[in-house]
Amino acid sequence: ELAAGTSSSNSDSSSSSSTAAAASAGEVPAGISLASGCVSGFLTATVTFPLDVVRRRMQVYGRQHQGEPVSYSRVIRQVQQQGGVKGFYTGILPEYCKVVPGVAIAFCTYEQLKKWLQAQ
Repeated sequence: ELAAGTSSSNSDSSSSSSTAAAASAGEVPAGISLASGCVSGFLTATVTFPLDVVRRRMQVYGRQHQGEPVSYSRVIRQVQQQGGVKGFYTGILPEYCKVVPGVAIAFCTYEQLKKWLQAQ
């Protein structure tokens, strides 16, 4: 019984040392990679979405809108007047539904392929 306890503690220590070796080798668990991708996608979409709103409006307006040339500053002022800061984020929920899982999958795939190719 004492020997069995000794051997189980040895297997526990070898298990924890292999986990520590994997962590020191730079391997990232899939769950951490997915979570990092989700956070990254969320932040990226949040920061860049107002620029996408302005770009889309300029594309819809074309070269002129109501007889006046379209410019970045004009479109930004118009969005601000029509909806305030909230106007720059109208429609962001579908953007999150598209971007967040996509970036998470890309992060996880990259990390898993890197691990697999290093093992080869």
